[in-house]
Amino acid sequence: MGMQTDKLGWIAAILFLICCCYFILKRVLIRHSQFKINLRQALNLHCYIGLIGTVIAILHVGKNISFLGLSAGFICLFSMILLSISGIVMKYIKGIPQVIRKAFKCAHIILTIIFVVSLLYHIYLYHFYMS
Repeated sequence: MGMQTDKLGWIAAILFLICCCYFILKRVLIRHSQFKINLRQALNLHCYIGLIGTVIAILHVGKNISFLGLSAGFICLFSMILLSISGIVMKYIKGIPQVIRKAFKCAHIILTIIFVVSLLYHIYLYHFYMS
């Protein structure tokens, strides 16, 4: 891959790792802090950054998408796209029964774990092991 697509990959990875901070913000800082943080604004920022990161990741893959196969990069990209879709469904589709909403939330958390692990493996494999 060229230097430009490498930069896009790093930007997408950083944006998605920033998205993971929403979980920390929501679960830890807000419950044990005196700071007043608007959760709605934090969620909106989380969604926008995630969507921008997904678009940048697709640009990172570019024309090589047909050569991905079942690789760490494919798992990373696929889980990122599924993460974005599940997040959009949870945030913007109103009237979802609570049981289905909880299932989407659980899937979102599991996909986040899969994404982070595959991202770290992808970075290790392509930038440290194969270089």
